[in-house]
Amino acid sequence: MNEGAKPRRGMTRVLLAAGAQLWGLFVDDGMLACALVAWCCVAILGFPAIGVERAWCAPLLLAGCLVTLVLDVLAAALRRRALVPQPKSRGGGGR
Repeated sequence: MNEGAKPRRGMTRVLLAAGAQLWGLFVDDGMLACALVAWCCVAILGFPAIGVERAWCAPLLLAGCLVTLVLDVLAAALRRRALVPQPKSRGGGGR
């Protein structure tokens, strides 16, 4: 077997895992997908309508997508935290 094939297989495995995670963002989280599609529609239709300069369209699109992603990650973290059972305190008086 070729020695150069081992790093390539490892890289392929990493890329496939990253792709699966990225795909999972959109398939598992419908709100993220809807929010990103809505933001893209705003960028495509709304930016020209309100007179945003062409040079600012891409940075604004990126900024909106990043804000959407951060908000979704924070919401998922809060949901996950709410699902974790909190340990019950022992003892009554604290003495």
